[in-house]
Amino acid sequence: MTYDRSAIMNAAWAHARAEIAASRINLSGRSRRFIFKHALRRAWAEARMARAAALQSPRVAAVSARIFALEGQNRWTPADYRLRDQLTTELRVAVHAA
Repeated sequence: MTYDRSAIMNAAWAHARAEIAASRINLSGRSRRFIFKHALRRAWAEARMARAAALQSPRVAAVSARIFALEGQNRWTPADYRLRDQLTTELRVAVHAA
């Protein structure tokens, strides 16, 4: 799963705008960069926490366990390869849905 960098930047700008508006003073460029730097870090942290929460869902855990059990086999049949592909696709959908 990849991060939606556009959404992260939009969230960072929203956080920064809110912080700048709350300050009610005229800030220098250096102060604005400092605020944006922290807003961007906050947005990335929120994205990482959302991803971690998505990976802890019961559906993701169940599919991951099935993939792990399948990959522990010594001999694979063509049906096993198809099942692994199907489970991998299901895992991607589950992570994106969460």
